[in-house]
Amino acid sequence: MTFLREPEPGPDVQRLHDDDVAGSGYVMDLTRAWAHRPGLHDGLSALLREADAGLDLRTRAVPTRRSSP
Repeated sequence: MTFLREPEPGPDVQRLHDDDVAGSGYVMDLTRAWAHRPGLHDGLSALLREADAGLDLRTRAVPTRRSSP
């Protein structure tokens, strides 16, 4: 059961769903939420890629490790 209505169909929504199915075999719940505003998803993804640009794997892992319990 879901609490969100289905997003309006469109090519961006289909792309998000197709990416999930290709990667994990199903559409994740978080993707269903992002499908309501696929442009925001794409913008956040681009921002995160830009923030990671030029960082090696170890440097990117430090904040992740520090935020883990």
